[in-house]
Amino acid sequence: MCRSFWAGCLTGLALLGGGAARADFVVPEEEPNDTFPTRQQNLSGPGRIGMGAVAPGDVDNFQFSDLTPGAQFAVAIVDGTFDTLIARRDDAGVIIGSDNDSGAGLYSLLLPGTVPGNGVVNLAVTGSPDGGLVGGHLAAGNYMLDLRQLAFAADAEPNDTFAGRQSLAAGINAVTGTIVAGDVDFFTFTDLVPNTLFAASVVAADFDTVLDLFNPAGVLIASDDNDGFGLLSAFASRLVAADGTITLAISAAPLMQAPFAPGANELVALGAPQGGSYTLVVFAQPVVPEPASVALLAAGAAGLAGYRRVRRAAA
Repeated sequence: MCRSFWAGCLTGLALLGGGAARADFVVPEEEPNDTFPTRQQNLSGPGRIGMGAVAPGDVDNFQFSDLTPGAQFAVAIVDGTFDTLIARRDDAGVIIGSDNDSGAGLYSLLLPGTVPGNGVVNLAVTGSPDGGLVGGHLAAGNYMLDLRQLAFAADAEPNDTFAGRQSLAAGINAVTGTIVAGDVDFFTFTDLVPNTLFAASVVAADFDTVLDLFNPAGVLIASDDNDGFGLLSAFASRLVAADGTITLAISAAPLMQAPFAPGANELVALGAPQGGSYTLVVFAQPVVPEPASVALLAAGAAGLAGYRRVRRAAA
């Protein structure tokens, strides 16, 4: 009689130590959201819009709420089929920042900012060059928008090889570090949703960066020099590995070189060795535990249902 009941309760208690996993939210775009007053508001916390769609003259408006006041956040287009533009509005709908092409390729990236005191960030996605958010564009296609609250880690040497790469704890999605001449910093971001799309951008650096992407076996699968803003590096439309990890390496671009003398084969470096500080941000879906209270309640209810069935059978 008691066995089913207590089995359910013990299962619930076990789940307190780390229940089933769920992905950070992914919400489809919902029309009408073409104006600030009609902005889509069912976005609680950080997460992504996947996929949204824009037609010529269309503007999609969103309100992310329940963010952590004072936290750093960044926004990027993770995937898409057209030249995007992202803008941020204040609570009155006034544009307070925008970006066209700072992300990978023609995608947009809003650099790290601070969540205001009410925990709300208002965003709009449109086609380039519609900086006024009035629908002044002819772009058409799909996009995936991702907002991340940033959790930083610092570069910890030695991490100069794939074998010595720095493994970052669950929830870490940004790193700061320093590159000296000849240095390479390897990082593995962990506990992400396998086979989902991600983007990664060097959002600040004192030097011309190179960003490399490796699979879990250490095989180089992609490399980028200047696909981000200016001389910075970026990836988009890439898949998280099947083990839920992303392994990246950041280094300085090779020095410029010129012939030693007319007709000579020797090359000489021009300028000082490259190096300096950098900030790298990854836009990916973390796997987070199911709330323990919900798991416990569900398991306890299942156990109680079993207990009632046994009692009815005994009667």
